[in-house]
Amino acid sequence: MKASVSIPHFSNPLGSRMPDENKHGLVRLASRHELTLIEDDISGDIGFDGIRPRSPHSFTADMNRNPVIYCSSFSKTMSQGLRIGWMVLPERYFQRAEYLK
Repeated sequence: MKASVSIPHFSNPLGSRMPDENKHGLVRLASRHELTLIEDDISGDIGFDGIRPRSPHSFTADMNRNPVIYCSSFSKTMSQGLRIGWMVLPERYFQRAEYLK
């Protein structure tokens, strides 16, 4: 499996945010080249403008082959000690992820 990790929102140390057009292009590129995109969105809630940035995962609704594994957590926004996280992943990865859990 070929994979790439992406932190599209407020990554450390720069705190930049990827534009929606670039996120959509990244998802299309990953799908076209059969690349799995692992989206790390633990910082998506910490913006200052009050608008939650759109996730690259949100661009997969109309795709036959969803290339995105979406990962997030409460650790950055609620309490660092919680260590609670989740994944939204394509069905083809579910059994393996459940086994590794």
